[in-house]
Amino acid sequence: MILNSRFSKRDILSEKNVIKEEIKMHEDTPAEQVHDLFVGTLFDGHPLGSPVVGTIDSVEGIGREDVLEYYKTMFIPGHMVFAAAGNVKHTQLVEAVEKY
Repeated sequence: MILNSRFSKRDILSEKNVIKEEIKMHEDTPAEQVHDLFVGTLFDGHPLGSPVVGTIDSVEGIGREDVLEYYKTMFIPGHMVFAAAGNVKHTQLVEAVEKY
């Protein structure tokens, strides 16, 4: 995602279809529906009242240009945190991050 991202129209369409299926599964779960209604009422008119997974309409409204603009705005060094677990030395991680 960070290096060599292409964001092809085909890949974006495929991911949008996956997300829409996840939204449908979310909507088919009674507990999720109750939660969404409660939060929607509690935060009426505020973005916090919107479903976390989004809506079919919101997903449909996202285009390749939106993805590219978000990537250019948010995927910058000042917004990133890198963490590693396992058999890796701190200096190796720092060198790899600085290289790319």
